Amino acid sequence: MALGGAPANAASATVSADEPTKLCQIDTSTGVWPTGYLATVTIKNTDSVPITWRATLTPSGGASSIKTPWNATFTWDVGGNKYLIDPPLVGTTITPGESWQFGYIGTDSGASLPTVTCLRIR
Repeated sequence: MALGGAPANAASATVSADEPTKLCQIDTSTGVWPTGYLATVTIKNTDSVPITWRATLTPSGGASSIKTPWNATFTWDVGGNKYLIDPPLVGTTITPGESWQFGYIGTDSGASLPTVTCLRIR
């Protein structure tokens, strides 16, 4: 199941996962209410070369607990019981100093947040 409207393989690039945590800064904000939450994730390129990114999300409420994603493609990985989150075509590359933001609404009881990996484009 893919959500978000962009093809999962919209662009290709050669990437390297060398020290991914040093390539970008991740900021996550949430707004929580009794029946769910809103999560917004900002990825900032702190490296000197362009980067791309990928994220995973394991919601405590399963696949149906994530609604209305934006600025990313969410694909449910049945075997891994998680979402694979990829950039849409326009957000594939983040140039040095620039940021990309994506988000979603969750309906599970806890604010499930994604794990983001940034990759250097070679």
